[in-house]
Amino acid sequence: MNRTNCAACLKVITKVKLHDGWLIRRTSEVETKYCARVSGSPGLKDTGCYYQSNNGGYTQRCFCYTDGCNQGAQLLPVKSLWTYVLLSLGLCSVLCQ
Repeated sequence: MNRTNCAACLKVITKVKLHDGWLIRRTSEVETKYCARVSGSPGLKDTGCYYQSNNGGYTQRCFCYTDGCNQGAQLLPVKSLWTYVLLSLGLCSVLCQ
């Protein structure tokens, strides 16, 4: 946890199977990391990863509570960032109704 005043780190991995056309399939995977600054939040869970299937894929949320537990090696390229934004909006339009 290299951010200031983090109570926990959260890594979310979302993998979605996309069907772009007849027999045209691909998979999109997005990894996002967060710093939770509020301790005792009801959304925080014990250390470990929690799997949840969703429409066409899955989401895995991993929680950790020690320094450096959630380090990453690379930044998202701009194209991946836009893919993440569009997938998030699409999933929200389906799940948030």
